[in-house]
Amino acid sequence: MKREHYQELGLYIVSFQTLEQAIALIANELISDDQTLGNILISKMSFRNLCEIFSALFNYRCNNVNLNKKLLEILKRIKTIEEKRNTFIHSIWGFPATHLGNGALRIKKRIKKNVFSFDLDIVKKEDIRKATQEISKVIDDFFKLIQKSQETNCIKFSKFVHI
Repeated sequence: MKREHYQELGLYIVSFQTLEQAIALIANELISDDQTLGNILISKMSFRNLCEIFSALFNYRCNNVNLNKKLLEILKRIKTIEEKRNTFIHSIWGFPATHLGNGALRIKKRIKKNVFSFDLDIVKKEDIRKATQEISKVIDDFFKLIQKSQETNCIKFSKFVHI
């Protein structure tokens, strides 16, 4: 795998962590203005559970059909991002044979119906960059939704959070 692929994967991972921390920050605020309490409750949650809890908290705190619908659209995109992240993270990476093209070789092992198999995929740095850009877009849309929720007095935040 070339250095540029490592760099793109690194940016992807950091971007995903930014998304996760953004959701955790707002979930924390939706739980309580006591930051410690929120952190205790969400610190060990998987990303999927964090998203589910966030959705429930947002729906509970924000009784606005349009904003809740928009959140579901964003969470659908986030689920796709999480699946891509799991594919990237839980794969073996290497160099492809030259006849397969220019990119990084991604090997995904799996057992399905008691049969072992693996997928081979050539991933170009542009593909990883595009996935990272989708994370940035969903973070922007997430914060726009939160800002709109604040503007409509649907949710209120403590003095620690200014959006």
